[in-house]
Amino acid sequence: RALMAVGIELRPGGVLPNLSRRTSFVRRARGPLAMVAATASWGVGTAVNKLTLERVQLRPMTQQAIELSASVGVLAALVGVRRRVRRCPQAPTDMTRAWRHGWPGLLEPGASYVLGLLGLSMTAATHAAVIGALEPTFVALGSWLVFRRRMRAGDAALMSLALAGALLVILSTSGVGSGASDGGDALLVVSVACAAGYVMLSARGVGTVPPLVATLTQQVWAMLVVVPVLAASIGIVGLGPMPAGRAWLLVLAAGILSYLVPFALYLTALESLPATMAAQYLALIPLCGLAGAAILLGERLTVTALAGGAVVVVALFLLSRTMDDAEYPIDTRPQSSDARRP
Repeated sequence: RALMAVGIELRPGGVLPNLSRRTSFVRRARGPLAMVAATASWGVGTAVNKLTLERVQLRPMTQQAIELSASVGVLAALVGVRRRVRRCPQAPTDMTRAWRHGWPGLLEPGASYVLGLLGLSMTAATHAAVIGALEPTFVALGSWLVFRRRMRAGDAALMSLALAGALLVILSTSGVGSGASDGGDALLVVSVACAAGYVMLSARGVGTVPPLVATLTQQVWAMLVVVPVLAASIGIVGLGPMPAGRAWLLVLAAGILSYLVPFALYLTALESLPATMAAQYLALIPLCGLAGAAILLGERLTVTALAGGAVVVVALFLLSRTMDDAEYPIDTRPQSSDARRP
């Protein structure tokens, strides 16, 4: 009666067509919106990291370790609050599942971020940005080569268009950089390969662990890579300067924007987007990074960069309209009835 009073009519079998359509729309929109927010956080986080390096002058590995530790600490607190609010403590078997599915964190933010920092220190920034923009392509190729995932010709063309737009954004900001080296470029290629591996492998555990818990376990796994590298760096060049006073807030903000927010949103997006499709949104990172640099660092946005960003947005919009789960059969849905248990 209450439903009929507000104009909702129950049909045979208890089906509510209008609510079903709305639920379907929300489910389809949730993934793209989460990916756009994730790429915005990664892009702005890059600008905040650059601002932190300039003002605080931390050594790169020290900064990475502090930011990752801050993200892990905040994530642990949020997971604890989540349990108390829901009054349903995580079952031991659920946490065991979370740790078992968290090992892709060794690839990213573990190995990928470490290799990326080392490569960036050896080669030109433009080379690093261009190689980083290849990640969606690596994911698509990896899904085809390793998992034999089919791809429609039209989708491949739109992915190529998104990649072209990302490269246009990057190359509009500077010419071919000086100081490039083959060794640094090679490290960056391996870094992107690790990131692409993370994208494909993390999709396998989606639906079995809540995104917030999955983000926490993945980043704890990443510490197993970052901490030994930090120790080696301290042994070779020393710890270097540390933040003081309000500078800690800037470092912590960089950690939240670079680790906690984007990875949690990315894993949330994988609940409704195939991994190959989700990876294409990473082409937005250069544009978001330029926007963040323009706001925080006063850098100038060129017309060419904006045109490249428009190409990326159009390509991603068309991809999202043509997306068909049957074409990307990586199962990202819950695998059991208790998979969504808090």
